[in-house]
Amino acid sequence: FLDYIEDCDTRIITTEQGQFLGHTRDGLLYGYGVYYANDGSQWIGQYRKGECIFGILISGTSATVGSKTHYVYYDLTTCRIKFIRQSGNDRSFSDKETEAYHFESLNYGNGDRYVGETFNGVKHGYGIYYWANGNFWFGEFRNNIRYGYGAMFTPQGNIYPGQWIGDEKTRR
Repeated sequence: FLDYIEDCDTRIITTEQGQFLGHTRDGLLYGYGVYYANDGSQWIGQYRKGECIFGILISGTSATVGSKTHYVYYDLTTCRIKFIRQSGNDRSFSDKETEAYHFESLNYGNGDRYVGETFNGVKHGYGIYYWANGNFWFGEFRNNIRYGYGAMFTPQGNIYPGQWIGDEKTRR
């Protein structure tokens, strides 16, 4: 996936429905990006052929993490898992089965903020980390550290995709 991003441009695209900041290729959304809809919803993730193929959609009182066919649906009024959809089937869980998993907004004393999945109160799963300087990162966290593929976004509109372990970018 990252090899294809090298052929992409980074653009800001404004439409009547909202604004997209991210990679484009052949006029289509392709690569990492974030779409801010006028209704306040936000879709951040990996795009291909104009559609988000994997990411986080935050809209109203819900958040979904995954793809169109496989995702975890969180109720943001409780921050808890409501159901998991796999191949068109929804599976509900008891509160006991999912009590350690949440979708939260965590604020830090230095002005940083995390919005995403947590396990027992630590960043674990997919999320967005916002630094006070305006940079933000979308990707996976394991035990409170960035781990895996993701992308760093800057206020200047730059996007740096790659594989990360903690603060180290290990691969483009």
